[in-house]
Amino acid sequence: MKSLQRLLVVFDPTKEEQPALHRALQIAEADSEIRILACLYNSALSINRFFQRDAIEKAKRTYLESVENNIKKHIEVVRENSSIKIDYAIEWQHPHYIGIIDHVHSYRPDLVIKATHEHPKLLRVFFTPNDWQLLKACPAPLLLTKQPAEEKHQPILAAIDPTQVHNPKSSLDQQVLQAAGFMAHKLKSEFIAGHCIDTTAIATLIESGWGMSEIGSTMYPPADTTGQGLSDKLEQSHRQQVEQQIEESGYLPDQVVYKSGEPSSALLDMVNETEASILVMGTTYHSGLLGSTAEKVLDKVDCDLLVLKPKTFVSASNG
Repeated sequence: MKSLQRLLVVFDPTKEEQPALHRALQIAEADSEIRILACLYNSALSINRFFQRDAIEKAKRTYLESVENNIKKHIEVVRENSSIKIDYAIEWQHPHYIGIIDHVHSYRPDLVIKATHEHPKLLRVFFTPNDWQLLKACPAPLLLTKQPAEEKHQPILAAIDPTQVHNPKSSLDQQVLQAAGFMAHKLKSEFIAGHCIDTTAIATLIESGWGMSEIGSTMYPPADTTGQGLSDKLEQSHRQQVEQQIEESGYLPDQVVYKSGEPSSALLDMVNETEASILVMGTTYHSGLLGSTAEKVLDKVDCDLLVLKPKTFVSASNG
């Protein structure tokens, strides 16, 4: 993310305030353009046997006009206070995330911004709401904003993990660092990189009956084969890889914070301790219901979440 020429803002017709639009205006550049997208659907306005088609179509037009007028009011306020180019589009689509992703393919934004809300666990698991689906399938960088944009900007936290075999330093982590650095610059905020050292693997192996010498020789031979020795060795290896990547990206080792533990829990602790306003992370998550670190932290962090996919990612939803 080197610039923001096009921003796609998902409009929430159920709310008066539009945090996604506020955030877009904060980070937009002078030559940026913003498109407000309203993906609408109302099952009560679908064809059914109890109402005549003409009556349903009239009610649908009235609803669409109401939302359109609301959007125009927000655009008028923007134009009164800014020279940024802004327009809108309205789609009748269910589920909403398909309409959003289709628009991403046609409009090709540099960033999609959507306000999000907490979802009950059962709804999340069984009904996979739009936020979760966008986390999995949106091919463009996705900023899920939970709070109204404020003038006082807290740190931007970039979550990286160069130790992953499938994630070479030249790819997803570099995108995360670049995006976090860009956001920190735009918002005049402090940049912080964060790395979670997952020590749960060692504990699991020990509990499963592996001997200390077996673990030590398998992971980091020769090694101190005490539990603490293995943890220290793991931390040392992680720090070396993270510091190398940080320095290659133009940052300093003292701009990194570390946390040991299960990744999603460690990330939550890191966000709280740094008081981050935006957590930037990469994800290769694509299908299924649970398991993504991004999905595990979404409802538990109070800050905004900026999620990036690998450049090779291809969305499965396109129409």
